[in-house]
Amino acid sequence: MDVVWHAFVAFDWIGLVVVPLLIVAARVTDVSMGTLRVVFIGRGMAVPAALVGFVESLVWLLAVSQILKHLTLPLYYVAYAGGFALGNYVGLMIERRLALGKVIVRVISNRSAADVVGAFREKGLGTTLVPAEGSAGPVHIVYSVMARRDLHAALDRLNKVQPGAFFTVEPVSEVSKGVFPADRRPAIVPLRQRK
Repeated sequence: MDVVWHAFVAFDWIGLVVVPLLIVAARVTDVSMGTLRVVFIGRGMAVPAALVGFVESLVWLLAVSQILKHLTLPLYYVAYAGGFALGNYVGLMIERRLALGKVIVRVISNRSAADVVGAFREKGLGTTLVPAEGSAGPVHIVYSVMARRDLHAALDRLNKVQPGAFFTVEPVSEVSKGVFPADRRPAIVPLRQRK
């Protein structure tokens, strides 16, 4: 029992466990923040992008400084790379949860689209209905620009009124006017839209 205890006490917990875990945590943090910074830049949100970029680079420097102090330990390289990989995943999950910005939903139907228009308008979403010609004949195209956080509910409504309908979703970088639910105000307003 004494041998096990001495081995436990003699083990380099700081160098072989704590520091690698801190490196992983630092990389997850800075890469996640980098993902959010890119999203903020894409949405024209200059101030949040700058603030997140500052913290991101500070955390990155802390992680790299630990690697440079201990160049002989391959475990630190693995921790650094593992934190980077995990940080990409975590950053995308955070971005999906935040659901920042607006998207355009385009529904193309070879049936009457009145039910789609009605379903979206019941949710307070503006819609535009356009008659068009598809490869198999006449179709209706319904356009609706909405907050990304409303997308899931809108697609649920679409699936109820026209199961299996063809639709596309694309990000929208800027919106000047439109019909949006009154209780939906963005938490972070892009710099260009402030007055």
